[in-house]
Amino acid sequence: MQHVRRWCSAVGLLALVLLPISIQAQEPQSIPNKNQFNPPAHDPLGVTTTKHTNPKSSETPDIYGALASGSAAQCGSGIANWTTTSAALIPIVSCSLTFSEPGFVYLAASASLGIASQSSSYEALFRLGADSTSGDPGTDRWVNIYTDSSDGTDKNMAVSKIVGVTAGTHTFYFLGARFSAIGTVNLYNPILSVLYFPNSSPIKACNANLNGNWTTSSETLSEINSCSLNLPQAGHVYMNANASASFIDQAYEVETRLAIDTSNVAGSYRWANIESDTGDGTDESVATSQLMPVTSGTHSFKFLAGRSSGTGTVNLFNPSLSIIYFPAGAVTALRCGQGGAGSWSSAVDTFSPLVSCSMLTGNGVVFMDGNASAGLNAPTAAAWEGLFRFSIDGIGLSNTDRWLNVYPDSGDGTDRVLNSQGLALLSQGVHSFAFNGRRYAGTGTVHVFRPALIVLASPTKVFIPAAIK
Repeated sequence: MQHVRRWCSAVGLLALVLLPISIQAQEPQSIPNKNQFNPPAHDPLGVTTTKHTNPKSSETPDIYGALASGSAAQCGSGIANWTTTSAALIPIVSCSLTFSEPGFVYLAASASLGIASQSSSYEALFRLGADSTSGDPGTDRWVNIYTDSSDGTDKNMAVSKIVGVTAGTHTFYFLGARFSAIGTVNLYNPILSVLYFPNSSPIKACNANLNGNWTTSSETLSEINSCSLNLPQAGHVYMNANASASFIDQAYEVETRLAIDTSNVAGSYRWANIESDTGDGTDESVATSQLMPVTSGTHSFKFLAGRSSGTGTVNLFNPSLSIIYFPAGAVTALRCGQGGAGSWSSAVDTFSPLVSCSMLTGNGVVFMDGNASAGLNAPTAAAWEGLFRFSIDGIGLSNTDRWLNVYPDSGDGTDRVLNSQGLALLSQGVHSFAFNGRRYAGTGTVHVFRPALIVLASPTKVFIPAAIK
């Protein structure tokens, strides 16, 4: 992909309907074996460890714990490091909430992956689950991690889904396993955020999940999946899309973005490179999010993708699109900085903001979503590893730390998606929010395209409360 493409202008149910919320699923499709490559039969249970200290960071993690107040939970924010050699899916984090009425929940999981000390390369599998430790195969995400000349490749992963719930207690799971190779799966700061919206709230949502794989060889962006909402008044929509990108025949670079009706969503463009390896090829987590104002009326929300460069067939497994609509006054919603436009660079080892903003919040929970596309600032630039985290009122949240490696390649360098999300409990008042980054290792200039930070908060009443420390 030529970097000039980045400046083109524009910038895991079909519907959840208010009162009552109803769920209509897309016609399910069979899920093929991922590239017909089966996981190893050896070490079916393996060895799993959970630590509250992070070997990549000397800082004390922010201990929130697995909290549930009946409306929201942030699971796993006290877990700084999780490892496994299990070939069977097991819970990374989980938490339970009790709901007073039917509604829907938005599940969003993310983590930073790397090489464990004195370990080898591996491919990991992740999945979301609701009231089941088997999970939903339609949310499967695969990620490859390799050794390199330093502490190994670091990547991010993300998966989300909207799920309808009945009144009562429900348990939600972020699951993981080793899918192939012999290395130890190694996660930093795994987080599962759970947001519940009851039928009686004015919040509406739609969700489009393709349970299977979607392919294209076209360099023209095409629709992967979409959903529609008839909105009673103006407001905002939070848009989140993600998938697992995989190798089929030749190397390629994929571009993804969001759209509303016939317009591309500015700042939602993301790129990722897929290469061959000694197994079934590189697997990457691709994700993009944005917050957009909307008018009343019926709108169609879309997840698009196309081949940006290379000759391979773009292959996306289980692409998911989640849309949540907040009518005006129901939430304080803000896109920080340039709303996902522009770029950010740094060649120093101290934190500076990719994007930042301030907003007035009520007493209660804020939800933060930070995402961007990371790459080289020039095709001949040197490799780098970056470290990224949220901060609130100038205090860095190390429990949201995300590491990411970018390398030179035969084109314009490796492109990867940067992704983080989480909850925080704040008192009423004006607070500052930032998505920060710095160079962690290497000699190259850390370069991020179209960084976005989305902040959602209750203006008066707590509609997504949680007793988060």
